[in-house]
Amino acid sequence: MNTLLPEQPLQRFPRNLRGRDFVVGDVHGHFELLQRLLDRVGFDPAADRLFAAGDLVDRGPYSPQVLDWLAKPWFASVRGNHEQLVIDVVLAGDDRDLHFRNGGTWLYKLTPVTRERIARRLQQLPLVIEVELGEGRRAGIVHAEAPVSPAFPDWDSGVAALAGELGDIARRNAVGLAMWARTRIEKEDATVIAGLERLYVGHTAQSVVRPLGNTHYIDTGSGYADGCLSIVDMHSGEVETAAAR
Repeated sequence: MNTLLPEQPLQRFPRNLRGRDFVVGDVHGHFELLQRLLDRVGFDPAADRLFAAGDLVDRGPYSPQVLDWLAKPWFASVRGNHEQLVIDVVLAGDDRDLHFRNGGTWLYKLTPVTRERIARRLQQLPLVIEVELGEGRRAGIVHAEAPVSPAFPDWDSGVAALAGELGDIARRNAVGLAMWARTRIEKEDATVIAGLERLYVGHTAQSVVRPLGNTHYIDTGSGYADGCLSIVDMHSGEVETAAAR
């Protein structure tokens, strides 16, 4: 695997003592829907925080806005497979065809300088985010699936695998799970991810936000004509959705 990975795969955030925390599913270039949702929930940039499950870009019309959003101090995202496609094409010289087929044509309408700026910013995104909820509880965010397996069976050992602490093979396997896997959702696997109160993932579009065990699937298909974008209040569990008009 030639995947260009971040130096720090995990980004931790302390408990938010000032406001609310939200997490949004795969935006796929529909930042207009994201703004509509923030307006609807009365998002306060001075106190609230917004986390994203990756796949900020491709398919939707406003993908070039990704740099503007990532510059906001209250916004953070994990890296999804669509970010990885951008990184690998621009920085590692991978074939563009796969990216074209997956909604990446927007990127090649930009100047080479802008393409590189976007790719280098996306390369900084972690593979997983942890958010402290209080009283020792924590939530995790990863794009596709929890990086757990028989070799690294809980959240902390999965993060260690992503960081390369368990060897190269474990790291490759954990990265594949974090950015590409769909095994758990396809098998309707409700096994609890040990070490977390809850985990939020995107990648596999569902008709509504739904939990399986303590994993919450929050991609509701904004990249598709019949889908929508969903945002979840991480403390109340309330969900708001917006579909393209």
